[in-house]
Amino acid sequence: MTELSESDGDRAVRSSVERANGFGRRVFGEGGIARQIIDGEWAGEFKGSAARDAAALWNALGEHIRFVRAESGSRSAGTDVAPSRNWLQGLPLNRKERYYTGTVLPGLVASDGFAHLDRFLRMSGLDVSIEGRLDEPHQLLFCTEYGFAESVFTPEDRERWGTGLEADTPDVVIAGPDWLVAVEAKMFHNPSRADLNAQMWRQAKVISRWVEVLGLSEERVRHVLLLPEKLAAASAGHGWPVMTWEQVLDQYRVVGPRYWSNVLTTALADYDSLVSTGPAFGKNKDALLTGAEIVDLHASGTLPYDSVGRNGGLTGSVLQNDVSSGAWRTTTYEVKHGGPPNANWFSVADFLAKTARG
Repeated sequence: MTELSESDGDRAVRSSVERANGFGRRVFGEGGIARQIIDGEWAGEFKGSAARDAAALWNALGEHIRFVRAESGSRSAGTDVAPSRNWLQGLPLNRKERYYTGTVLPGLVASDGFAHLDRFLRMSGLDVSIEGRLDEPHQLLFCTEYGFAESVFTPEDRERWGTGLEADTPDVVIAGPDWLVAVEAKMFHNPSRADLNAQMWRQAKVISRWVEVLGLSEERVRHVLLLPEKLAAASAGHGWPVMTWEQVLDQYRVVGPRYWSNVLTTALADYDSLVSTGPAFGKNKDALLTGAEIVDLHASGTLPYDSVGRNGGLTGSVLQNDVSSGAWRTTTYEVKHGGPPNANWFSVADFLAKTARG
């Protein structure tokens, strides 16, 4: 996100303060509702749950005012802050990815009536302004763990979207009237570049269907990865746009709820000790292709890989069974650039010769 110049920053803050001051005069000024309540003009109006809810809203407003007074000009959004771990109450930090995508992220970016959601959307590459009102529902979709195929359930939905839908959908989907952002996020999981690329391509099929049916412009649709900085660096080269959890924290450390910014600060501070090392199986591959795809891509001159992997190697019983049964055409094989890294790998040429004889 582009930083404001000093003069632009002054104007932006002054404009926001003037707007807040206008609302404030109507609430706290002479004849405002606050003065009316304090003077007893609303005596007897608040009963039961209405009194409970009104008191809670005024307490929250008071805390917002106190917080803005304490924070304005006192710290920068990029300040490094050591996490407080007292909130864990002695329990270990949650490593589940869905906790960070389904709880922590919405807690940060959707707070205050989506008043700060535009920051996240701009990080994804989409310039959208969101009016942060609290007194009415917003006309936008905010979904985490979105099971799209399962959600196409009613006859009307099935008629509109069809059947046989792909089950792989992004972790977060945010959509407005003419725009959509789909986010695949990782926290402590440690996938390879090839795995990330394959997952994003599977999701892209679903998103393409959304764009088609909803009539969205491609320029108003973003499909991005949300990764820790170290995973983003280690998996670079997959070709998909990336934003990082560190960038999210930088943007929401102050404007987001302090609790959730502290949770994310803790997770990132402990990343090295909590990240998965990943299984040894699959560490050498660059991608996965079926045998038929290997043959077809090689025949067309577009196969970018040199080696194929199968347990036991070229002369092993596993590949021999693939060939003799004809299952090699639909079996998925690991493929990679460069020569075979170990005895389980062999050249594409050897694979083609083996399957041709079978």
